[in-house]
Amino acid sequence: LWPVLQHAIAREKLVPILGTGLMEPVIGSMSDISKMWAKRFDYPMYEHDIDAIPQISQFLSTEFGLEYTKSELRDSLLKKLIDENREVYDECGPQTSLDEFIDVLAERRRAEVEQDAYRILAQLPVAVYITANLSKVMESALTQNDRPAHSLISPWNQHVRRGYYGYPAGQTFDDSEEFLATKKYDFSMQDIGPGTPLVFHVFGRLNDPGSVVLTEDEYFEYLTGLKDQENQNLLLDRYPTNKVHNGTLLFLGFHLVDWEFRVLLQTLMTFRGSDRLFNKHKRHIAVIQLDQPEFKEKWQEARDYLQKRLQRDWEIYMYVGSAEDFLS
Repeated sequence: LWPVLQHAIAREKLVPILGTGLMEPVIGSMSDISKMWAKRFDYPMYEHDIDAIPQISQFLSTEFGLEYTKSELRDSLLKKLIDENREVYDECGPQTSLDEFIDVLAERRRAEVEQDAYRILAQLPVAVYITANLSKVMESALTQNDRPAHSLISPWNQHVRRGYYGYPAGQTFDDSEEFLATKKYDFSMQDIGPGTPLVFHVFGRLNDPGSVVLTEDEYFEYLTGLKDQENQNLLLDRYPTNKVHNGTLLFLGFHLVDWEFRVLLQTLMTFRGSDRLFNKHKRHIAVIQLDQPEFKEKWQEARDYLQKRLQRDWEIYMYVGSAEDFLS
């Protein structure tokens, strides 16, 4: 495992894939929001679903609509963070958005915690970061390291396709034709490298609710949308395919049963030329946290099963533990 990682870093071919687990030290687990919703809205389905945001948000979307559900996500998360960090929020001011507040909290943690995942990741010679997180924390960490990053959102639906351009950090979405015309081609693949990396947001951004993949239906729509010819053409135009397909993937911040992890693997396999990425000659690495209560007694069996599947289907080595321990 370690020789594969060292080889990729030395040749600037490491491609980190960042899961929401990386943000847990800052915002907590998204399952906390899911459990709170399940209790508050009297979720009527299976008890084992209450940890999963896609299932619970699907229920809320069916009952109250998708716009309400995404607004509720932002409101619930902001309230939770304010309750836990009241003094910091008061310093920031009442007009501070959720995206900005998360960024402030993450920046404070990077300054205080030497083994902070984003602090370490921003120091690695990486050209492309692929992230499942909805915030701009990776971009901000890179900027602090004098590596101004380009940002891009996966064009999985019509809303994102209409505004398919690189997001400056913190940019509010504007779908006016004049704005789109000025932003559509603000960088090219020749601009991408370790000094000016790309942060590719696969599941959207908090400051653009229409881009966020949240419910079960949206995950299915997402997988279908990426196979669309128009989307493939957009990705070929704006996405650094060669840098990813010739690289070594490092999955960080994922749990064993994450929807994100499974969908991300399928996403990478939809890109043209993915046969170069997943073949018997290449090895990738997945850092998996087996800390869920359901695996407490059988974590060894769960680890062995996942290792067999990852190496059988995708040639992925597995490291069991936290992302920060691994990066340290």
